[in-house]
Amino acid sequence: MKKWITILIEIIIILAVVVWLIFLGFSIFGFKGKAIDELDLTQKGEEQRIDIPTKSIDEYSPNESLFALLGQIRDLNYTAIVQGEVSALGGFYKQKIDGQKFCTSDKSLYISKTTSSFFKDGKKILIDSNNQVQVLQATDVVKDEWEGNTTTYTLQNYLNEYGVDFRELSNYTLNSETILFSQKLSSTNGVYVFEYNLDPEKATIGYRLNMAKMGGLSSLPEFASCKITVSMGEDFKPLSVVCEDHYKVALLGGLKCSSTLTTTYGNIGSEITFPELQQFN
Repeated sequence: MKKWITILIEIIIILAVVVWLIFLGFSIFGFKGKAIDELDLTQKGEEQRIDIPTKSIDEYSPNESLFALLGQIRDLNYTAIVQGEVSALGGFYKQKIDGQKFCTSDKSLYISKTTSSFFKDGKKILIDSNNQVQVLQATDVVKDEWEGNTTTYTLQNYLNEYGVDFRELSNYTLNSETILFSQKLSSTNGVYVFEYNLDPEKATIGYRLNMAKMGGLSSLPEFASCKITVSMGEDFKPLSVVCEDHYKVALLGGLKCSSTLTTTYGNIGSEITFPELQQFN
């Protein structure tokens, strides 16, 4: 009996050493990702907008229809529900993303929560009419508990740290250079659906920084592909946006991830009630 116990202990030790060597190999030779401070945000580019549409949506190209939407979204009152999931390791690892947006031309609030077996984080971000940004950090996402004080930024300082402005249609930079291919998928009962395949390098400069900041990554992810499907009315107002990405992060030598993030818009043009603003300064 003692002999078998000794053999079992030896097998466990050998397996532990093998696993340690595998992880050591991953850390030395695997994908590490670019350092966050290597990212050049000056290369991010600007959203392309048509502020005053001069044609109907049927006369515009898919790109022009998107730019007409981008031209008015920042002046709209609306709420939005954000739901997403990140999947890796053949589906064994999943990370859930939940968010709410409350936006007007005067102020905007984004409540974001992300949870997985290994990482949990939440933030409330308020941008006021003076472009002052306040960020409130969650202390316990599951219990919906938050810090007592906010961190305050100018808008530019906030963008330098977080990479994207949540008031935009997506986390991508959308313009003629970043859109590789676009097409109209359907138009039924005044609802138009367009698909845009994006340059995974140019379109995600700010997004990569945002993922590192919001997802607790020590380096920048590397995108392989990204696609956005936009549903809008014939008045160029957003109905829903679905973002589909494939990318790699610096875990286990280069963990390949796929994600889907869906934003559904509502209460467009209505008076918006903001929750929980008493938590901000």
